[in-house]
Amino acid sequence: MPITAPVRSPLDADRFAIEVARLSLAPGDRLDLDAPPLDSGAYDLVIARCAADDGANIAALEAAGGRLMDVHVSFDRDLADADADLDPDDEPIDVATAADADAISALCRSAFARSTGHYHADPRLPADRCTELYADWGRRLAIDPAVTVVVQRDAGGGIIGLATFSLDEPAQQATVALDAVHEDHRGTGTFARLGRQRLALARRAGADRIVTAVHLQNVASCRANERIGFRIASAELTFHIWRRTPEGEL
Repeated sequence: MPITAPVRSPLDADRFAIEVARLSLAPGDRLDLDAPPLDSGAYDLVIARCAADDGANIAALEAAGGRLMDVHVSFDRDLADADADLDPDDEPIDVATAADADAISALCRSAFARSTGHYHADPRLPADRCTELYADWGRRLAIDPAVTVVVQRDAGGGIIGLATFSLDEPAQQATVALDAVHEDHRGTGTFARLGRQRLALARRAGADRIVTAVHLQNVASCRANERIGFRIASAELTFHIWRRTPEGEL
């Protein structure tokens, strides 16, 4: 059985000014029994994920002090009919450039201020820093040449929604990094339009398949993905394990 240990996450550590590590357990993996216990080692916080049906690792993470923070649902979709799904009003497709980085960051800050993801779900992490993590993520995606950011603008040119993907050319697979729609424009078809445009661009770029992941708590996004052809492929649980000291939890 492969032995797995936490790996330091510099971005999380810098954002929250504590030592943070990430741990991903695939079915069949087991924790490194010779390493320090997850709740008393070198890290203040370990963010751990495992498959939702991996009972052995769920039990191991709970025994290590893990607290369930979210359910991450993965979706996938074949892209053979991606262009056929476009409506006439979907063209032309607007792709952001690095010059849009500030606007994209601002949209993400607004869109994720009340996120249901594992960061915001943990009351021990400052909510404003959790939100800034998404704002920074959006900015980094906007300037990353490997990421395509499809956007929709309002009448004044402001960005009200975005849909992203990166392409793994050898695997002919596109992977979604982040989606966001301004709360004033939710329920207006913005996500569906951006989603259809992304499917078409990913197919034109050479992808045969696209994958995305959404927090199960975000029911609206799960349903929106299903409406444009995505189907559930798998689910993972996210646990937070805080360091325990002789006096108690950090």
